[in-house]
Amino acid sequence: GGDPAGGDPAGGDPAGGDPAGGDPAGGDPAGGVVACIVNFSAEPHERYRVGLPRAGRWRELLNTDAAIYGGSDVGNLGGVEAIDEPWHGMPASALLTLPPLGMLWLAPES
Repeated sequence: GGDPAGGDPAGGDPAGGDPAGGDPAGGDPAGGVVACIVNFSAEPHERYRVGLPRAGRWRELLNTDAAIYGGSDVGNLGGVEAIDEPWHGMPASALLTLPPLGMLWLAPES
């Protein structure tokens, strides 16, 4: 599901926003899942919906735009809440703030 304004999880945003993301649905043998979303644009994207494999709280494992790395500190205040709204072929989704020229790694909280 999803509409073009939401972007394409693997090939960038058809509307020209340039974010891309993916989820290794198989995860690791221990069952871990990490979603990686990359914004190749120099502009941040607010309220950008991405599909995720499950609803619930997802925490930011890495935000390459964090101040600690010399970035502008655009992000999601450490995490986001995914809801039961299918998107990009996934059963859940969340609205993210994507940092400019940055990458987010998200993992579900246990």
